[in-house]
Amino acid sequence: MTEKPKSAAVRPAATAILLRETTGPHPFEVLLLKRSKDIAFAGGLWVFPGGSFDGADYAAGQGFDDCDDKQLLALATRAAVRETQEESGVDITEQSFVFYSHWTTPEQYKKRFATWFVMAQVPSQQTVTVDDYEITHHQWCAPVALLEQLAVGEIDMMPPTYICLHELSLCGSIDEAMGFARGREVPYFAPVFRKRGEQLVFLYEGDAGYVTGDADASGRLHRLERDGYNYTYLNVR
Repeated sequence: MTEKPKSAAVRPAATAILLRETTGPHPFEVLLLKRSKDIAFAGGLWVFPGGSFDGADYAAGQGFDDCDDKQLLALATRAAVRETQEESGVDITEQSFVFYSHWTTPEQYKKRFATWFVMAQVPSQQTVTVDDYEITHHQWCAPVALLEQLAVGEIDMMPPTYICLHELSLCGSIDEAMGFARGREVPYFAPVFRKRGEQLVFLYEGDAGYVTGDADASGRLHRLERDGYNYTYLNVR
């Protein structure tokens, strides 16, 4: 497991991956929200509910740097509950979540976050309500269908969202998705960002070029490449 970042320049945040059963052609759907194009961070992109830790998420006298891994995960699930309610109107309990992954924004970005991604199932009849200010639209959709929307430019999203959807698209049910999350060692992603011509390359731990930042290094591939709306996730030994 990669050491979690603790830096004043990196804000702690939580993201909630919400799944629901469906009677349609796909086994389950995931909730995505569209951020207003006027929002400075990720404006116009489709995201999972989430946001930065808030003072209300901490116990009295508690600080980020004083917390161990278990306490930080508890903070993240608390923040995920609050942000989910604020952004979508969906109520959920902290106990419903499983730890899915952890992402730290690359160093080149002005706004950086250390984000705990947590996942839960919600009842199919949950009503979603957005504020029409920070969040302008929402959709429940199968992961594979969301990836198809991305491929034709109907929606846009950040790399962590893409990789989560890519992994979930390989699961045949919510039980399989939850089992996948519980059964693996939680991955910590601290991407190294590079540009190769017009292509964007995000190198992850284990890639041959990760330590040196060389996107052309030969050897194992663990990276995400983006050309326009075309994302390609490679995790090949």
